[in-house]
Amino acid sequence: MGTLIKRFCPNCGYTKELCIGVGMNGLNLRLIHSVFSCHELADFDNAYDNKEILTYRLKQNIGICTKCKELGSFPELQYTKKDGTEFFIRKSCPDCGNVLNFDTNNCPKCAEIMEDVGIGMWD
Repeated sequence: MGTLIKRFCPNCGYTKELCIGVGMNGLNLRLIHSVFSCHELADFDNAYDNKEILTYRLKQNIGICTKCKELGSFPELQYTKKDGTEFFIRKSCPDCGNVLNFDTNNCPKCAEIMEDVGIGMWD
């Protein structure tokens, strides 16, 4: 199950409710292929067909668009090959196409550290 959180900035008050984590369809290849393009999945599909993948999962991860200055929950395919190499396939900002930053807890409006409160579960 995934988690529903409220991420808020104690400095400026910016707040977003986000669904993060993995739901029941996290291993559904048909869903994965509906989320990402054939081009985005080329390396994954090749490794899957060659039985090189140890684990994979589609999840929702928190990303920030530095151009739009917005925070959101975005799909991410994480997979690990049998040799231990880990890969991530991530979407771009749906509004402007900019690369999203998935490695920050900073507020997109004022750059202060944001805080999370768990408010539920999703599947």
